[in-house]
Amino acid sequence: MMVVLASDCRNPWAALRTTVWIASLLMGWVGLVGCSVRNNADLLEARLRHQEDELRRLQSRLEEKEAELAEARRETQLLRSKLQQKDSSLGADQITLLAQVERLKINTLLTGGVDRDGQPGDEALSVFLAPQDRQGDVLKVPGTLRLTLYDLGQADREKIGSWTFSPEQMRQHWHRGVLGTGYQFELSWQKPPKSEELVLHAELTTVDNRRFQATTPIRIALSPVQTAVNKQ
Repeated sequence: MMVVLASDCRNPWAALRTTVWIASLLMGWVGLVGCSVRNNADLLEARLRHQEDELRRLQSRLEEKEAELAEARRETQLLRSKLQQKDSSLGADQITLLAQVERLKINTLLTGGVDRDGQPGDEALSVFLAPQDRQGDVLKVPGTLRLTLYDLGQADREKIGSWTFSPEQMRQHWHRGVLGTGYQFELSWQKPPKSEELVLHAELTTVDNRRFQATTPIRIALSPVQTAVNKQ
């Protein structure tokens, strides 16, 4: 150090350049630190703003859901009051289930032609359907069911079957099994189909006078006799 000082004393310009160089390094380092601090602060502020926006969004959704829940409770209470006035035999549980019905669903896996005699061709129709809530859970609710069957192979989709079941009859067709839970029916042909392609339309009118509909195509097996007639 003594040698450096002596050299610096003999060459003041060199000492000055050294001092300026050191000062520049220090200022650069301070600048880098300052930029890093500012960048971190900006990043933190951005994250805070994002969290605040997300919090406001969640708060808004919560308020919407609370409003929907309050409205649903009011509707349920009103429905319960009307049903009790209309049909005093309905219990509170049944009224609650009625308020939850959102749609009528046909189970296409369990709906189709039925071969009763083991011979080629179907002699009947199996129908499996159920009312469901918003989540798709099956509901056992009273109502009147109308089933209509159309033959696509006939002119203007001719109606070849129509069945109506009262709430009391519906209760007798309730089925709970491994493959599904709902209302199950086995219906003989009212008019033999001429085509393999049929359409089933179902309409359920619940006791609170709401209507739910469902439609599905059905493919059946024709008897050899009907197949021969179709080829003529």
